[in-house]
Amino acid sequence: RSTGSDHRPLLFLPNHQALIDPVIIMSLLYPKYAPRPLADAKQTAHPFFRWLMNQLRAIRIPDLSTGGQQVKEQVVVGIEEIIEALKQGDSILLYPSGRISRGNVELVGGNSGAATIIHAVPEARIVLVRLRGLWGSRFSRSSDKLREMRDNRLRRDVIVAFGKPLPVDTPAHELKRRIFDLSIDAWD
Repeated sequence: RSTGSDHRPLLFLPNHQALIDPVIIMSLLYPKYAPRPLADAKQTAHPFFRWLMNQLRAIRIPDLSTGGQQVKEQVVVGIEEIIEALKQGDSILLYPSGRISRGNVELVGGNSGAATIIHAVPEARIVLVRLRGLWGSRFSRSSDKLREMRDNRLRRDVIVAFGKPLPVDTPAHELKRRIFDLSIDAWD
């Protein structure tokens, strides 16, 4: 739930460089906002992860690339659950690309889930999140050649930059500018 004087729900929208991103971002957000994360249903099937996701009240969404009409229907149900959670005042952690980046530039493509949610809950606020430093790590989907070229130490500098909350009716061109500005801030 949102804290401070403004109690409108927050929709956190980070980029997704590596498998470890959700752990890092949740560790930063959870103490203050306790956002409900989205989780890949298949990846949370293990008993420990299932227990953890239950504790976090995660919303499980199937991977669209793994199935047909039934999977699409399950995704729609998941999006409806997200919309209802935001309307109830919960904060949500949603990766708009829906998957780990396959390159050094993250493409959201035709994923319309975030847009559907934003239009359904106009009282929510958007918080853009930019994570830098994990592309090329063992947790990313970078090529083996890139990983070999990079210093593959266990420790690396990881930067997480949070934007100021924005109203959901922020025009697309303004969101793009804010994402760009946040990307620059993450490099400073």
